[in-house]
Amino acid sequence: MATRHLYLARHGEADAFGELTDVGHRQTGLLGERLARLPVVAVWHSPLPRAAASARVIGEHLPDVPVVEAAELVDHVPYIPAATDMPPAWAGFFDGFDDAERASGSGSPRRWSTGSRSLPRPRRTRSW
Repeated sequence: MATRHLYLARHGEADAFGELTDVGHRQTGLLGERLARLPVVAVWHSPLPRAAASARVIGEHLPDVPVVEAAELVDHVPYIPAATDMPPAWAGFFDGFDDAERASGSGSPRRWSTGSRSLPRPRRTRSW
């Protein structure tokens, strides 16, 4: 089986209104330059304006790579395992989350791991 790499990046610096600042544009441009040297097949981003703007700037450096919005990537309550499903050392990390919060995030990992969403096909294959 081929190895896949997942690169995670946070959006560039944004102002109080969620718009990228000049620094944020520079940060995402530099990231795009670095990613252009790698075999990237897709750029996924949340629907938040700062994430979409960051992805567009990165995409300018990856002309044949699709840039795709994914609603699953928006900020939300995370999946919180039941106390019986995690190592005891993790218990303090999740302090403060009640059962209602745990239930609201419980579907996310299953949805992502079952392949309900497939990666877009790149328009052109690069040879590296």
